[in-house]
Amino acid sequence: MNQLIQVCYGIDDYKTKKREINAIVKAAHETGCDNLTVITWDYEAKETAGGRDIYYLPLWKWLLEGRA
Repeated sequence: MNQLIQVCYGIDDYKTKKREINAIVKAAHETGCDNLTVITWDYEAKETAGGRDIYYLPLWKWLLEGRA
């Protein structure tokens, strides 16, 4: 299973979040990958952008779930 992972410490700032979303959505369009994850320090959510679902996970949770 293919997966794109973007890492960002904090996603609270609008400009930072927009930058991270644009980067992962662009990569998804170029690679055809639909499994998009942004690893953060403490933010968890699921959002849709550019027609793709993006999962935000805190680092500790990603590590414990063994996602790779």
